[in-house]
Amino acid sequence: TIAPSFLLPILSLENGLTILLFVAVIIASFDSFAYFIGRQFGKHQLTSISPKKTIEGSLGSFFVTFIIILLLSKTLHIPFLASIILGSTTIFLAQIGDLHESVIKRFYNIKDSSQLLPGHGGFYDRFDSYIFVFPAVYYLL
Repeated sequence: TIAPSFLLPILSLENGLTILLFVAVIIASFDSFAYFIGRQFGKHQLTSISPKKTIEGSLGSFFVTFIIILLLSKTLHIPFLASIILGSTTIFLAQIGDLHESVIKRFYNIKDSSQLLPGHGGFYDRFDSYIFVFPAVYYLL
């Protein structure tokens, strides 16, 4: 798809590997904390598109991930404003990518997008958050 086609152009940018690490940690953090916070505290469904996603999980994960963004900014020496813009964009588009994948699975009435990663929703489900993030990161930079 379109997301992997932006990997090499991002890597070719100055500090491209650092930016990809920044984005990957943010996405992994956001996805993980949304799951755990949503499971623990979730009471209100975020959308009917993905019934297990909750408002509490999404908002809680946003706040925790935002703290991680600030820590990464210092650790990876990314300018503060750039990390806020890049991090916020990544969080927002990762959530959109995840919901996009859910819409496709609901449309085709399937639980897993493939059998490559059993129990994880399929290969596409592991990388859905990157679909819109990589192009946006490239054009932001």
